[in-house]
Amino acid sequence: MSWWGGAARHAATLKALALFQQTYPDVKVKAEYMGFNGYLERLTALVAGGSEPDLMQINWAWLAMFSKRGNGFTD
Repeated sequence: MSWWGGAARHAATLKALALFQQTYPDVKVKAEYMGFNGYLERLTALVAGGSEPDLMQINWAWLAMFSKRGNGFTD
């Protein structure tokens, strides 16, 4: 799971992740986070290398870069 943001976002996301893992103890989530600067470049490199996170925060404007048809994601 990857996201960007400041200290408040990191703390809130880690707290939510801890609650999730209490509810689903068999699901292991590796938290990776950083500030906004450089996040797009790092994420782009991970996607290009085939090692992107299963769950990641992206900006709406980045959807076209990360989807085959440029219109969003589907599962």
